[in-house]
Amino acid sequence: MTCAPYDASLPRRDTIPLAPINISAGIDIPVGSIIYRGAWYGGDPGMYHLLCTSTRPPETVNYTYNLGIQSAPMTLANTAQYDGKVYNTTIPGIGVIISDGANAVSQSAPYANGGIRQLTMNSRYMSHMIYGSTRYLSLIKIGPIYPGSYALNASSLPTAMIYYDNAPGYPVIPGLPVVSNILEFSGSINITAQTCTTPDIIVPMGSYDANQDFDGVGSTTGWIKTNLELKNCPAFYGFYDASNTAQLFNWDQGGASHIPAPTSNTIGAYFAPNTAIVDSANGIMSIDTSAPSSASGVGIQLGWGDGAPVPFNLSVAQILTLPRDGRSNVSVPLYARYIQTDGIITPGRADGKVTFTISYY
Repeated sequence: MTCAPYDASLPRRDTIPLAPINISAGIDIPVGSIIYRGAWYGGDPGMYHLLCTSTRPPETVNYTYNLGIQSAPMTLANTAQYDGKVYNTTIPGIGVIISDGANAVSQSAPYANGGIRQLTMNSRYMSHMIYGSTRYLSLIKIGPIYPGSYALNASSLPTAMIYYDNAPGYPVIPGLPVVSNILEFSGSINITAQTCTTPDIIVPMGSYDANQDFDGVGSTTGWIKTNLELKNCPAFYGFYDASNTAQLFNWDQGGASHIPAPTSNTIGAYFAPNTAIVDSANGIMSIDTSAPSSASGVGIQLGWGDGAPVPFNLSVAQILTLPRDGRSNVSVPLYARYIQTDGIITPGRADGKVTFTISYY
């Protein structure tokens, strides 16, 4: 038995444009996170891949259908992510994998999708093809991503191939391997990994009457918007991961792409009181009582959310979805109010201070 490419048009070479042009990568996302995933869909090839010839049918054909790397301009990254099959890119902290969705590949370690496959030849000649294949290009965080804007050119990305090969442990079939598809990428993507400035602010909490504005432990004043803003922000374009993969190439639609709306970037805001915490779960901190003129019997409660702020746990980051409209200033929905913490309130100043830390995702 022998097998060969069905005709001289094989392998089919698909050029896959990268899209969209811009994405954003949060500098604080965990190592191993996907910041971009694009898909190639092979569809119905419309022609056979293999032509096998038997001298004594019926015969059984045992073979594998593999995803591999034809060429890789960059070296493998020094990371255990994806079993060490992550290639470097020209951007520090960002690597790239070629996969079937779950299994990444390298030049030395292809992946046999579907394991060992089997066909039976009942006549002297047999034509065969596999259709409906989907393969992925993913950009992965593999180390620190430093603030900046970076261009990733497709010329630095691996070129993938899909091919038929001999099945391990079975008789060798002369003529294999046969490459059915070559997947090469074109264009470029701009990746922004920038941050905003976060200036200090003073929040006027107002003046209150201990006898008229409070009526017992747990009573509160009205919420005060802190007017905390992220300033001088870059445009946050969002990103594409496994939940909203960018369809870069669909053979059944003439190679057309379909790019869904990106997943919006977010921030995680941590608020650490500089005074004692009274009730972390309910966002209550003590006021500064170091001065003789300080009040007592009240604390400051923090709340999150425009419209109807809700007290939050001080040990948990508050998540804010960042707009994708390019605005340079982003309002943070942090609110504060006084809350009675003791049966007796003594008048005086009721100041407090909070240190906030912003993480970008």
